[in-house]
Amino acid sequence: MLPLPSLFHISLPLSWYITLPLGTWFIYLADHVVDVTRKTKDYPSPRHRFIKRNLRSIIAIMVCISVVIAWQVLHPFSTLLFTVGSILAAIVVLHLFIVRINPTRHSWYNNKELAISIIYAAGIYAAPVMVLHQQGTSILLPIYCAFLLAVIAFINLLMASILELKWDEEMDNTSLVRVMGMKASIFLFNSLLLVCGFGIGLFLRKAPVEYAPMLLCYLVMALSHFFIYKRRHVLLNHLAYRKLSEALFWLPALAWLLG
Repeated sequence: MLPLPSLFHISLPLSWYITLPLGTWFIYLADHVVDVTRKTKDYPSPRHRFIKRNLRSIIAIMVCISVVIAWQVLHPFSTLLFTVGSILAAIVVLHLFIVRINPTRHSWYNNKELAISIIYAAGIYAAPVMVLHQQGTSILLPIYCAFLLAVIAFINLLMASILELKWDEEMDNTSLVRVMGMKASIFLFNSLLLVCGFGIGLFLRKAPVEYAPMLLCYLVMALSHFFIYKRRHVLLNHLAYRKLSEALFWLPALAWLLG
């Protein structure tokens, strides 16, 4: 999120820098709370066990996060944040409802990986795109960047679902891998890596030069998942594959800070 105002030559309120990380934290916690409250059984996933063991404290944290977000939006009232937040809230509620139902059959809506990817990319890009649109500036390139980020996030989540299939089966959690099967999921994972790499390379040739650092970061983020997956047997300990793949999403901010 940090490089976007500089990249698009816009200014965003301080509250955007506060509410977006807090909103992401809230969604992450809510997603896991829904998981652990569906059943009374023990969970094999360390993060789910942590959430279940500290459920009351987690809910208290979520309430505090909600209060801070509401204050940032309402004092003073920000039309931009209210509009973006309302749209994202509706998508998140729908996503959590589907997760609560937890379907494991083939259906158009049974795709938590896609839903979370859309929420993630929209949360980061929605406000900048709205500001650019209000200024009468073209939003085609920013929307394309948002699409690329959504694809990379989907690749990240699909890889995690492939590696955590056993846990999802034990917890009876919905997963695209459970619906599609392992072979089809791995084929989709590799295909998306190729398409994403080709799409970013094509965009690099045609986009303005100021987009190059962001796009190069996206290219590294996407292709790094291939090497993480190849080394999955080494990285399974302590969920190192998750920590490493999630750390990749800090690359744009790191590049911006160093630049």
